[in-house]
Amino acid sequence: MPDPVLCDGYLLAREVPGVIDLERFTPANNSGVKMTPLGLELETPRDRWAYAAVFELGAERAGMDRAANALVSLDVSVERGSVGIGCTGQDPLELIQERFLASADGRAWVRIFLTPASHARQLFVRQSAQDGVPSRVVIHGIKVHEARRPPLLTTKHHEIFKEFHLGREHHEGEFFVNIVGAKQRVHFRRTAPVSAVPLHEAPMDFDGFDPGDEYFEWIDVLESVAAARGEFNMIELGAGFGRWTATAIAALRRRRDGARLDYRAVCVEPEPSHFDWLGIHLRDNDIDLSRVRLINAAVCERPGSVFFHAGNSSAWYGQAIVSPEYVDALRSDPALAARTRTSIEAPTFWERIKDFVSGNKLRRRIVEVSAITLADALEGLEHVDLLDMDIQGAEFDALKGNMDRLNALVKRVHIGTHSHEIEQNLRDLFTRGGWRSHYDFRCQRPSETPYGTVTFGDGVQSWINASWS
Repeated sequence: MPDPVLCDGYLLAREVPGVIDLERFTPANNSGVKMTPLGLELETPRDRWAYAAVFELGAERAGMDRAANALVSLDVSVERGSVGIGCTGQDPLELIQERFLASADGRAWVRIFLTPASHARQLFVRQSAQDGVPSRVVIHGIKVHEARRPPLLTTKHHEIFKEFHLGREHHEGEFFVNIVGAKQRVHFRRTAPVSAVPLHEAPMDFDGFDPGDEYFEWIDVLESVAAARGEFNMIELGAGFGRWTATAIAALRRRRDGARLDYRAVCVEPEPSHFDWLGIHLRDNDIDLSRVRLINAAVCERPGSVFFHAGNSSAWYGQAIVSPEYVDALRSDPALAARTRTSIEAPTFWERIKDFVSGNKLRRRIVEVSAITLADALEGLEHVDLLDMDIQGAEFDALKGNMDRLNALVKRVHIGTHSHEIEQNLRDLFTRGGWRSHYDFRCQRPSETPYGTVTFGDGVQSWINASWS
């Protein structure tokens, strides 16, 4: 067998023919589809984002091992708009992964890594219109390789992990338990969470560990907890069910120096089901809710209200603010609402109960939610050891008008980023404020890190406030 080839941050083994047939697809959302000598030509309607075509994935049928990972590569030319690919599981609403190639012109590769490939059932091509002009792309081919991430460039982990008593990841009944003992109900995410930290007790140097892009969030959380004195304070924006808040407080109880600190936390989450789960998750982890402020809202530049995607809560954690123009389009065009499986209505009490019990297989909705500013979240805190934010493209808008408060109160910021334009705006904003860049990895691409090659979905920016260090 030939040696694996490094491609886009992954080691490719053999190509597996027959997993996807380019000529066997289902058109979606009234997209124009035709086979040409150059490949499959797709033109979407004028919707902002639309599935254009869906392909069945047959990894097992093609002879792939059930446990094998795969890299799916789309060879595509983009004439107008932009294109992305994604995969769903057995339930078509179970989004496993999505990857975008934004604002592309000319010919390029778009790739998605599946772990393992047998969990994915469908590959979809998703396109974005530009300035109301339909998106047009040509798919020249789709290749599937058995693949794996490369070994680490170093076998040593970040030193911060040695400052905590760590256990093994494991399952306890309905819970997944991470290395600092934080528990998560399995049904909160349909795809089992995979931590980016080791599955063993210290000492912590070994070969072949794949850190993943969450490794740097673990570092920021643990460094903030280890450095805390007197009281540990944290804000989580786009908290989901409060995963990182619970992890930080669990880590606070496992400091090797034996310090026992009080804590305060603020968790902000607009998605209705995720907000319901937030209180449950914190109680599951024996967190005193009198020391946590839970806010059911989106974080924006200005207070008030905004339209927000909701629904499909167990399988999707990418809900985001929606423009009023898109809502108007849905209201005026029932066919658009049907194609995108999106409704504009607040969920009833019984629908939310059904969401919780069933893992939320209901269609996605757009709901109107409260909006607060970062200043509102900071209210009442004398300092913040860590501000952790993953707010799906609103990160720059939420921060830009609040830098004075941020400079005065916040020691460290960890940001999940969602476009290269936003990333540059954040660099300019924090640099002008005198902050020090701790980590900076661009979204949707592989990057060399001190811990090996990591392919980032969301980007990562971590900033240290120089006035507090």
